[in-house]
Amino acid sequence: MMTSHASWGEWIAVFERVYADPRSIVTEVCPTCGAQTLRLVFTGDEDDRIGYASFWCDTSMDGIFSSRIRIPADAEIIPFGLPAEERAKLVPGFYYIPPAPIDGDDEESFTL
Repeated sequence: MMTSHASWGEWIAVFERVYADPRSIVTEVCPTCGAQTLRLVFTGDEDDRIGYASFWCDTSMDGIFSSRIRIPADAEIIPFGLPAEERAKLVPGFYYIPPAPIDGDDEESFTL
C-alpha cells in the first residue's frame, strides 16, 4: 500500500507538459508511482471550450484538477451537468493532491 504522494508541484509540472502536448501522455510517468497510466479528462462547455481538467494516474489513483481552463480544440469534453453516476464512469474517485499550503495554512486533501 502506498503511503506517500508526490507533491502538487510535481503533478502540475507533468500536467503542463501533457496539456501543451497531449500525445506526450503515453510517455509521461506518474509523479507518485512511476506508472505510465496517466489520464487527462476535460469537463466543460462545448461551445466556448472553457471548463476544468481532471488529471490522474489509474495506478496510484493520485491526481490534480484545474479550474477554469481552455479546453484544446481536439479534446473530448464531458458536458457540465452530466449525472454523477455517469461522470464516475469516466472520472473515477482519485486522491486529490492539493497545492502547497501558503503562509502556514494547514494542508488539506480529499478524494474526488
